[in-house]
Amino acid sequence: MRIAAGAVRRSSFHSSVLRRDWRYAVYTPPGRGPSAARCPTLYLLHGSHGCCDDFVEQGRLNVVLDHLIASGRLPPVVVAMPDGGDSWWLDHGDERMESATIDEFIPHVERSEGVIGQRRSRVVGGVSMGGFGALRYALKHPDKFAAAALFSPAVYAGLPDGQSTARACAAFAASASGEKLRFDPDKWRRESHLALFGAYLARNTPLRFSIDCGAVDELGLAEESSALYRLLRDHGQPARARLSPGGHDWPTWSTAFEASLPYVFSCLASDVSEGPHQPGR
Repeated sequence: MRIAAGAVRRSSFHSSVLRRDWRYAVYTPPGRGPSAARCPTLYLLHGSHGCCDDFVEQGRLNVVLDHLIASGRLPPVVVAMPDGGDSWWLDHGDERMESATIDEFIPHVERSEGVIGQRRSRVVGGVSMGGFGALRYALKHPDKFAAAALFSPAVYAGLPDGQSTARACAAFAASASGEKLRFDPDKWRRESHLALFGAYLARNTPLRFSIDCGAVDELGLAEESSALYRLLRDHGQPARARLSPGGHDWPTWSTAFEASLPYVFSCLASDVSEGPHQPGR
């Protein structure tokens, strides 16, 4: 049987926060055309040295979505994928990526695609560095998202792995003026999910969290993902976790999309205050 294909478009708009034109890609489901009114939306953040095209060109996300929608496992959804450079999705200097994403990109997508502009219809997600950003956005802005889908998220409870690009990111640097960037552990700690977690709990606006990671992730993120799941579970937060064969790569994430996305989108119609889910097998 032939599967109807959704559309993938590349576009841009001028960001007053970033002070430049900003590229992004958007997937709209089959049969919806340029306007996908009433569809829920996934805001998906790429990893280090990546761009908005990676999810389709390397992760075949559009093919996964087409099959999930055709099978009825996923409702028709819009997926919006901005370019984030190597910002780690943070505000730093003139590159105020977090502010631009929350304050400009989401409203722009909702206007241009005609999607539902409500918390219950929004999911934030990301791979690796993008998982770090998605978790921070979920914890910092729980009024804006109903769920978070994290794929090999770079959410180190301690300091990042020696191979992590966080150690060469200006947002975590002690100095960036005419010299080699020097990683500042205190800046990392101030921006970590652990620094946001207490305030998130105090707001009592729980999200559903889905965490997927390759069991042999070469950056040590299988252990970090498990630790994140335990943290969420221990504080009564709705969550699922799944370790799968594979490493820190697109084949692992492409498979994880198929497992995770039906879970997070099925949650949008239900009460997110439900207790934690058991890890997937």
